[in-house]
Amino acid sequence: MKSLPYFLLVTIIFILNGCSSVTKQSRKTTIMDVSQEDTLGGTGTSSADIRSMAERMAREISGIEWPHDFNKVRVALTTIDNQTRFPINPNIIKDRLLADLVEFSMGTKLQFTENANGADYFLSARLTALSKGSSEGVSDYLLYSFKLIDKADTVVWMKAYETKKQGSVGVMYR
Repeated sequence: MKSLPYFLLVTIIFILNGCSSVTKQSRKTTIMDVSQEDTLGGTGTSSADIRSMAERMAREISGIEWPHDFNKVRVALTTIDNQTRFPINPNIIKDRLLADLVEFSMGTKLQFTENANGADYFLSARLTALSKGSSEGVSDYLLYSFKLIDKADTVVWMKAYETKKQGSVGVMYR
């Protein structure tokens, strides 16, 4: 009979322990400004890279001297070619770029579309990288090339955005 209270106490402790979470969060969720670098690190494309790159390219394109014989200039955004080791959804770059292009081209003769039919120019992008790693970490040089061509496949404008980052191995990009 004396062991019954001890047995009940041990049972209650085991039950309460069983209800506790196995995967406890070590940090609370933090709301950050999208232009801030996070503390996770990593050597791939960051939100700050996407924002800076899209704004820079959109400002450049909206400032181009277009032919005077065009009433409207239609630019089609083509697919983005990701040749890096990082799995990135290219639409995040394309959507941000398109939003900035529309914003910075307001009041001009520029029009943007994702449909190649009827376009005067075609804007393409390619992501390439030079990566190296050792037991001490990884280093990635990323080059984001943007090219505007006309219907005759003549390059009329080209710019690049580049980053180089070094860090430890272990960050997963999804």
